[in-house]
Amino acid sequence: MTIAETHAVDLDFRHWRKSQSLKLDVSVPAESTINGQVSPVGSWALTLEAPRPSIFADIRICSKGEDSSCVDDPTKAKAKVIEDVRAADVLSFSVIPLTPPNTSLGTIATFISQHDGFSTGVASIAAEKEAKLGSPVTASLAGAQLCKDILQWTSSLGFSSLDQDIILWSVATGMPSIPQKTGQKLLVACDNDAIRALSKQSVSPAAKGAVNR
Repeated sequence: MTIAETHAVDLDFRHWRKSQSLKLDVSVPAESTINGQVSPVGSWALTLEAPRPSIFADIRICSKGEDSSCVDDPTKAKAKVIEDVRAADVLSFSVIPLTPPNTSLGTIATFISQHDGFSTGVASIAAEKEAKLGSPVTASLAGAQLCKDILQWTSSLGFSSLDQDIILWSVATGMPSIPQKTGQKLLVACDNDAIRALSKQSVSPAAKGAVNR
């Protein structure tokens, strides 16, 4: 028996609304059927929650009247996520792999720090020659490599591009093992719009010290 599939509709999940649904009608031929006739098996309505820009913030893209977590514009929703997210909360978030046996990998802080490239990358950034006193922090080759590594590690767990940037910012500003200047160099090396917006946040000593690896 072969299964024929017809593509009948497109709907971008990024613009999904909670009130929307897709109806799925399934029919299959009987085992003894050779003339192509099919009989209905059932119908299902598929619905999804409103899009959520980040796993680290309870912000959804939907009409404001639907829910207290709703923001009606994707750009504004992303900005709200960046405003609300906290490094300590991100680093203490528990993760599991996408593939079996799906056992816990611990917190994000643990997952990142257990990679060999993390400690060596931090040490390489810290060991780079400092610019003259008062000079702005500049990007570094070691910082660019560690940035690439962290994005690759987090991508393997299925995090979105925004959440990867949030994790990277949290590592640079909230990991006790990373000196402030080293964290600044890492952020400069990973520069993009989200990183710059996140970097405007102030991180208190209490927030930084709250993370336990």
